[in-house]
Amino acid sequence: MALGKTVEHETGIDIYYWNINRIDIRRNNDYVSIQVFGYINENIYRAGKSNLIERVFIVNNDNGLLDEYFNSSNMVNNIYDIGYKYLKENESFFDGAVDILEEGGTN
Repeated sequence: MALGKTVEHETGIDIYYWNINRIDIRRNNDYVSIQVFGYINENIYRAGKSNLIERVFIVNNDNGLLDEYFNSSNMVNNIYDIGYKYLKENESFFDGAVDILEEGGTN
C-alpha cells in the first residue's frame, strides 16, 4: 500500500507516490515516528529508483493519538496500514490522498 497525492517538489517536479519506509514505535518515550518517502510515481518506486523527498511525522500522545492508533489491540493489524490510516486522518499534508493498493489500484 501507499498514498497517492500530488505535491510539487521545490524543483518543480510533481511527486505523487508516498510510501512509508519505516515506523519506529517508542512507547517508553511516548511517540511514534513515521518516515515517508516520496516518488514521482509508482513505476519509479517499483523500478527501485531513489525517492525525491523524505518526510518524518511524529505521533505523540498529546491528543491521545498514540493510544488511539498504536495501541496493543491494533498491533495485531499490519503496522503500515495503521500508519497510512493515521497519516490520512491526521496529517494535513495528506488531505485528499488516496490509497494505492499493491496491485496498482486505488481506493
